[in-house]
Amino acid sequence: MNASSSARVSALAALAVLATAGVTGCTSAPPSGTAGGATQSMGTRSSAPAAPGDDGGSGTASSPGASPKPGASGSSPAQQSLLDAVKHKKCSTSTFAQEAGVAGGALRAYVSKPAAGGALVPGAAGPIAQARSAVGFAGVKLQHAKDALEGCPATTNNLRSVLGQNVALLSTFRKELAAGKVLTYRSDAAMAMFANVVSQAGHLRLKVTEVVPSAAQLGR
Repeated sequence: MNASSSARVSALAALAVLATAGVTGCTSAPPSGTAGGATQSMGTRSSAPAAPGDDGGSGTASSPGASPKPGASGSSPAQQSLLDAVKHKKCSTSTFAQEAGVAGGALRAYVSKPAAGGALVPGAAGPIAQARSAVGFAGVKLQHAKDALEGCPATTNNLRSVLGQNVALLSTFRKELAAGKVLTYRSDAAMAMFANVVSQAGHLRLKVTEVVPSAAQLGR
């Protein structure tokens, strides 16, 4: 019995020593990668704070005073004149502007101003003869201006119509002057009709500038 008891005590003592060693091994050495993994994970999650003004969506930095991107100003190029836009074979807006300009200058210098100044009155042979020549000259020039728009787009239809009305009025006016008749309202009507030509041309971005022809040019 004593020998058996001693053997059991020795076995129990050995088991206790082994158990103690196993526990110590488990607690003294941390599992591989635990601490290091945590440190690596922390390094992965941390990042430098974004600089003020950075665009997180595009990755580009914006700064005060930076030049705007091309095309971002919202300004549009100036509208092109019909003088440059129309390239039709039988459409010459430059000829229109030139012919209409001298027609308007002739009417203003030799008809409207003398009438307003009291020189163009019944019986004033000189002013009446010059006014008749100017009216005839203006009628021919406005007809040329109308013909110059023959091949232009339909947008010039109103302008051509107004030019035709001017030509018809000036034809009547010239016949009256040839007969020695001076109607006070006729010169005003002629200038009002020409103003309508300028207005219609303006809608098409066509500029008509009055040019006064010489007295010698009126008879040509």
